[in-house]
Amino acid sequence: MAVAGLAALVLLAYSNSLGNGFVWDDSQQIVMNPELRAGSSWGHLFSSDVWGYKHRDQPARTNYYRPLQMAAYRLTAEWFGLEARHLHILSLAFALGAVLSAFFVYLKLTGRLAVAFAAAALFAVHPMHSEAVDWISALPELGSATFFLIAFGLFRLTRSANLAPGTNAGLVQKRWSLLGLSLLAFTLALLWKETAAVFPLVVGAYALCFAGGGWRERLRRSVQVSLPFCCVLLGYLALRVRMLGYLSTRQRIWGLSDLQVALNDFHLMTLYWWKLAIPLHLNAYHVFSP
Repeated sequence: MAVAGLAALVLLAYSNSLGNGFVWDDSQQIVMNPELRAGSSWGHLFSSDVWGYKHRDQPARTNYYRPLQMAAYRLTAEWFGLEARHLHILSLAFALGAVLSAFFVYLKLTGRLAVAFAAAALFAVHPMHSEAVDWISALPELGSATFFLIAFGLFRLTRSANLAPGTNAGLVQKRWSLLGLSLLAFTLALLWKETAAVFPLVVGAYALCFAGGGWRERLRRSVQVSLPFCCVLLGYLALRVRMLGYLSTRQRIWGLSDLQVALNDFHLMTLYWWKLAIPLHLNAYHVFSP
């Protein structure tokens, strides 16, 4: 009943987007992209940034290495046609996946169905998520969030039983399997959007806050549990450098010093968290003056 209720909330909130068309980046990134047409090569979708078709024989120019985003568009185009309605359905499906994944995480964290349902319901209808669901080009937000939450939920399952000497071998194998699936989900989240790179910090902070023992023991556990995910992150960064030719690049010339960039980053993040807490006066056209 909880899952059905959450699905109903997602449909009520976002099903009106199914009649919308392509807007903003959609036109160039999707409609005009020849690499999303049947018969074109898949290779370039995985070896360049999301605007790779505009500079096919030249190095990448942006930080947006999101191959699973482009692969999802390509598969949808081949199976159903490159139409806005089909891509909006895809976004709606991923929105539902993200909400159910959040419900799973909240349930594992609290152990209380009512609390988990209330938190997931707020996650489902929060106004700050509107653009991610309604805008086709925001699909990487949904894909990354879904697999990020799945990765954390699976990680949480690995912590649910403390393995003592003499523990059943089947339980040990199950725990390693869950860890492997969590690492895989984290990898997929990174290939959807680069901001999933914060995941090792999240699991490390979780262990630091909730592991037993003193601070030294907590810190040791924090490093221990985050290490496998740090290894995955290093592998992703190596792949990114291999495919793009760089780790990151400045996409705009603001004429700002490093200190000014840092202060602007802090200002924007503070503003985002403020809007997350009090979602008033939201507007798709946010004007930012450095």
